[in-house]
Amino acid sequence: MNNIYQVKAYFGDTDAAGIVFYPNFYKWMDQATTELIGKTILPISVLYKEKHILLPLIETFCEYYSVKIWWIFTPKLQK
Repeated sequence: MNNIYQVKAYFGDTDAAGIVFYPNFYKWMDQATTELIGKTILPISVLYKEKHILLPLIETFCEYYSVKIWWIFTPKLQK
């Protein structure tokens, strides 16, 4: 299965130097997980309300290999 979740980093997602604040990566991973489950099984809201199934996040891990800068991470507008 191929599942791509694209994220656009906004200036508010960064610190004063324009570097993406690291907790945002966890937020985006959680959003991607929610989208994947919603596309493959059922939306998480339906799983909870109708099936009484919760999907808690037990553990997560992330390795940072380089700095992501806002103006590099955000697509440029084309005319």
